[in-house]
Amino acid sequence: MPAARPPIRAHPAKPFRTISDAARAGQIVEIKCNLCKRGLNFLAVDLVQVIDPNHPMHIAPFGCSKCKTMEYVSIDTRSTNVGDVGRLPVRKLMGQRQSWVWKNGVLGD
Repeated sequence: MPAARPPIRAHPAKPFRTISDAARAGQIVEIKCNLCKRGLNFLAVDLVQVIDPNHPMHIAPFGCSKCKTMEYVSIDTRSTNVGDVGRLPVRKLMGQRQSWVWKNGVLGD
């Protein structure tokens, strides 16, 4: 049985975490497609510039570019560790032309 979707509206006493909350905490956003097993890491600070800062963290901001679906995409956050610097591949925002330009690199570059 598939997992239940999280609610769309938050309880007034417990608002959802947003992308801007993750950016303020200096976290890394992991977006993974559970169908094709493709996973990417983004700096939350970069995602705030591309999508709405008030976007909830439990809903993926975009679908898988390989599968062309949003149904199997999951999103999670993680804090940086000392061991991640120089090893963890992240997508970094390099600028914008007609679309956003990304570059693969390791954390700490």
